Amino acid sequence: MKKLARTGLLIVASLGVLSACAYGSEDSSGDDGNSSGETVEDSGEEAEEGSGGQSGGKVSIPIVADPTFNPWHPNAYAESNVVNRVLFSGLTKPGEDLVPSPSLAESWETSEDELEWTFQVREDVLWHDGETFDSEDVSYTFNEIVLNEELGANGASFFGDVEEVVADDEFTVTFKLSNPVAALPAYLGFNSEILPEHIFNGEDPWDLSSFNKDNAVGTGPFKMSTYTSGQSVVLERNEDYFGDTALLDEVEYKVLADSNTHVAQILSGELSIFSLEDTASIERIEQQDGVDVYPRETTQFYWLSLNQEHEKYQEPLVRQAITHAINRENIIDTVLQGYGTIADHGISPALEEYYRDDVETLAYDPDEASLL
Repeated sequence: MKKLARTGLLIVASLGVLSACAYGSEDSSGDDGNSSGETVEDSGEEAEEGSGGQSGGKVSIPIVADPTFNPWHPNAYAESNVVNRVLFSGLTKPGEDLVPSPSLAESWETSEDELEWTFQVREDVLWHDGETFDSEDVSYTFNEIVLNEELGANGASFFGDVEEVVADDEFTVTFKLSNPVAALPAYLGFNSEILPEHIFNGEDPWDLSSFNKDNAVGTGPFKMSTYTSGQSVVLERNEDYFGDTALLDEVEYKVLADSNTHVAQILSGELSIFSLEDTASIERIEQQDGVDVYPRETTQFYWLSLNQEHEKYQEPLVRQAITHAINRENIIDTVLQGYGTIADHGISPALEEYYRDDVETLAYDPDEASLL
């Protein structure tokens, strides 16, 4: 097996691009039907005090391909994850500092030997078709789909130590493990949404196109409204959602494969928000009235992997010399337009609870690299 040493290079910042006309009612455009570029103040009823927003309106967000409405489907890639996270719900979800917090599960505990995790699931959850969610949905999703090696479910590798999932009663479910997995609640909150047993039972989960490519039924804060392949997915607010009801009336995901089209449509007001990865057009976007750019630190890294099967890379001083020889700040300034941070160790500043800045750093120093 190859031994690899990683030399940290950069932590990339995520750039959220938001149109000022992102939120508002259908008539928030000018009389000619074009976006006015102004924030609409009367786009809906006042939200409840402390909610931090108004109810009503919709947003348009780009995705690069047609989604698959099944989080476990082998073809459910990034464009599917974005949609599925609001159509469906997992047992947990990422909370503050990414610590798992309740979602479909209200609470959980582990046995003394850490080989069993027992989850108490909510009793007030309805599927979008009105059927009641219960522990059978959880056990079915895992036993029949995730743990079925023949199916090759997307993300199944996270659950390799799960032997079976048992529905103890209507609202209690236990994961039985072959080895302790302290991170199980975290895994259950990452693209691990639960599917409806009453629809999938007896069906091939990958061939059920009436669900995966048409009319998905979830438990999330939004539900299916319309889907036109190659064009868009429109979700509407789920009024029966078990959590806080969404403020937006609708979310539209527009299928736009070309990132240049994302830029053009945010500038024209046809898109409301998207994440910008290529900073080549950042100046043009920042100069546009009614469009704002919000940098956010992420956990995305760039690094060099040095194959330590080669003797020269087994020497720590050689690896340190390589780091000293790379002008990482210049890469950030020129390639990333300033939107990045030097990665001095394996935890991003975005994870504030776990990040430390008192570690030894290896600054750009060609002379020191030569000496080493």
